[in-house]
Amino acid sequence: MEHLVFLYYIVCYTLGGIGLLVAVLKAATGRVPVERCYVVFMGVFTLLVVSVTVSVYAHNIGFSDSRFRSLLSFVTLAGCSLMAAVLPRFIHALVVLPFERTINRIFAATGFAALAFAALALAGAVFPFAPDGIVFSLLIVSIAYSTTIGNVYARKRKKSGTGDADFSRWCTIMKSISILTVAFLPLFVVIDFFPEAFPRITRNLPKTLCAFPLFYALWNLVYAVRTIPLLFGKTKGKAAEEWDFSRFGLSPREREVAFALTKGYSYKEIADRLSISLATVKTHVNRIYEKTGTGNKMEFARKLRNDPER
Repeated sequence: MEHLVFLYYIVCYTLGGIGLLVAVLKAATGRVPVERCYVVFMGVFTLLVVSVTVSVYAHNIGFSDSRFRSLLSFVTLAGCSLMAAVLPRFIHALVVLPFERTINRIFAATGFAALAFAALALAGAVFPFAPDGIVFSLLIVSIAYSTTIGNVYARKRKKSGTGDADFSRWCTIMKSISILTVAFLPLFVVIDFFPEAFPRITRNLPKTLCAFPLFYALWNLVYAVRTIPLLFGKTKGKAAEEWDFSRFGLSPREREVAFALTKGYSYKEIADRLSISLATVKTHVNRIYEKTGTGNKMEFARKLRNDPER
């Protein structure tokens, strides 16, 4: 049974690794702030899956060095603490919310405080409360907060710097992740974080079994399915139009402005949508016309419509 659990972790790690690779490629090519934050968050998540996989492997081969076990436990707690600190930052790179800096600082301070407690526990300090309980509770709150904010508010409070195609894709991703979170939260609580509180349910399960690697794999698959077409330019509608602007050598911001021009928005509407000044919009438009060899909006639209590479 333990060997099957180890195989389960390997499969989850492999599937999740594909999603992480796609995220790294998208962050390197798209230069969208939310993508970079997502890579950091998913990198920490990967650390957790790796640590639990190593733990199960050590268990299967009978390796029981106490120092190794303590260090592995600390790595797990550190990963959870860092996840709690970076999750809100990832969401706030997509969604504009009041007091987001304050929220980020609260989560970061609490996460690093939990990390400090874990370090002291590793050093042999005794606490009247369990540091891992605090860390895991904080992580549950972070996941619930981030998926709720990402799904409920993202459509109305877009973050400046994210193009329409990327923003629409992230709204779809967060909707799917919200559904996953609702489905997995009971498993997190019962199996991963507080199994001793539910002995009737967990006593027949392998002690090394955790639910979060499957959550990690499914999250990455959702992201990969929505993102891989962008990397190869095989997109429809808005995403295809925005992707094609890259061949003119436009900057990420200029591509956003160009996309808005194709939708018929006025300069004022573009300024409001992207949270920039009217003068900045005019500067971007002039550069777009210069790089595309056009002189006005009609010539620009004709250029896109007649371009054989489109």
